[in-house]
Amino acid sequence: ETKQRLCRRASPVRRRGAMAFAQAPKATQPLPSRSVPASVLRMMAPRVAKKAAGILQSDSFEFTIFVNLAGGKSLGVDVDWVDGKSLFIKSVMPGALDDWNLKNESKAVKAGDRIIAVNGYSGNASIMVDECRISPELELLVRTKRRPAESASGNGDSSPTAKKPRLDGATESLYAGMPAPDPEKDKSGGQRAKELDIFSEPAVPESQRLVIFLDIDGVLRKLEGHTIAINGEVLPLNMHGRAFAPEAVRALKFIVHRTGAGIVLSSEWRRNNTLREEVATALRAVGLPPMRGSTAVFEAREEVIVGKPTAPDREATTLLRWEERRAREITEWLLEHPGVERWVALDDIDLSRADEVRLPDTRRMTRNLVRTTADEGLSMSNAREAVERLLKMAEVGS
Repeated sequence: ETKQRLCRRASPVRRRGAMAFAQAPKATQPLPSRSVPASVLRMMAPRVAKKAAGILQSDSFEFTIFVNLAGGKSLGVDVDWVDGKSLFIKSVMPGALDDWNLKNESKAVKAGDRIIAVNGYSGNASIMVDECRISPELELLVRTKRRPAESASGNGDSSPTAKKPRLDGATESLYAGMPAPDPEKDKSGGQRAKELDIFSEPAVPESQRLVIFLDIDGVLRKLEGHTIAINGEVLPLNMHGRAFAPEAVRALKFIVHRTGAGIVLSSEWRRNNTLREEVATALRAVGLPPMRGSTAVFEAREEVIVGKPTAPDREATTLLRWEERRAREITEWLLEHPGVERWVALDDIDLSRADEVRLPDTRRMTRNLVRTTADEGLSMSNAREAVERLLKMAEVGS
C-alpha cells in the first residue's frame, strides 16, 4: 500500500516533466543544459540554476534591521529557540523592536518571522540570545515569508532604493534590482562589523604574571534543575549531562584572548581525573592553551562557625567553611608561584565572605572575585569585568 501511494504521488511529476520536455522546442531561447556546472548556471540564469538544484525558495525573504537598547530599554519580543539555530518570533511587545516597526513599516518584524543572526553570530541560538542580553546595539538578520514591502500598506515600497521586480527565465540579470554601491556605507559597515567581533584584535601573548582561578559548576556549566549541596558546593543531581554552555566557554576564551592569562582549575572537578580531563578537552577544543595546573585540596577549618557555637546554622556554616577552604587553596597556589602579579577567581559562590574569617596569611578574595550567577554561568559582562581587573587592578595584599 505504501509503495502504491508513492507511485501515485510520483506519477504526476513524471507527466508534468514529460509535458515540459515536449514543449521545450517551442521556446525562443533554449534553456542552459543541466550538464553545465552549477557555478556557470548561476552566472547565466540564477532562477534556472536554483530550480535545477531544487533550492528555489520564492516564499522566503531576508532583511536586516538595527535596534538600539540604550537606556535599559528591552527588546520587546517573545521568542522560541528550541531548534538551537534561530529565534522564532512568537509575539512582538512594547519595546525597542516595536519602536523599529513604527518607524520602518516596510521592514516591520512580526510574529512568525525568524531571527537568524544577531550582530553577525548565527547558527547558535544560545549565543544569539546572550548577545541580545548584553549588547546595547543589535544588528538582526530576519527571515520572513512576507515580502518586506508587504509589511507596509500593501502598495509596495516606493523609496528610491526599492528593488525592481525580478525578471523570469534566462533574461534575468544576476545584478537586477540591486541598489547602487555606496562606498561610505560599505566602509562604515565593515568598521562596525570589526567592532562587534570580540576576537577581531590579535590575541595577547600568554603571560605568566596573570592567572584565572576557574570554577566549573555555575561558571562554565549552568546549574539548572534539582541540585544538592556537597561540602558546601551546590551540585546538580544529574551529573550525566555535563555539557558546558557554549556562551560561557566563549566568554572565558575572550578573557584569555584579551589578557593572555593562564587558567588554574579551582573547581571540585579537579578531584576526579575523568572530570579534569573533560575540562582540558573542552578548553583545547576552542583553542585555549593548556591549563597551568590546579589548586591543592585542603580540609575545612572546624572552628569556622556561623551562629552560636552551641547551636550553629549548619547549612551556612558548611558553606562558609567551604568558601574559606577555597580561599586557602588559592593562596597556597599563589605562594608556590610568586611570579603571579594579578589574578581573578571566577566562581558562583561569594568567596569574599572568606575574608571575614581568614587566617593572617590567606589572601583577600573581595577585590579579585568575579562572581557569576549559577543558573546563567559566565557571561560576557562577567568576562569584561575580569579583563578590567586583570589589566587595570593589582591584587590587594594581605
